[in-house]
Amino acid sequence: MARGMGGHSPSMVMHHLKGLKTDMFPIGKKDILQQVQKNGAPKEVMDVLNGLPDKDYNSLPDIMKGIGSAEF
Repeated sequence: MARGMGGHSPSMVMHHLKGLKTDMFPIGKKDILQQVQKNGAPKEVMDVLNGLPDKDYNSLPDIMKGIGSAEF
């Protein structure tokens, strides 16, 4: 399987993650998915984020690192 963003632009994913506020961290995968869906993320972004390892994330860069290690 390919690793990374599943062919999707990191900037597109990051755009939808920007709605996460610093006081929300650490944040789990389930809460990330709920928040970006609430903010109107398209299916493609949700698919990428669904590939995240199920753990707590401490920052936006930590989430992006998780996406980079996800398998698609």
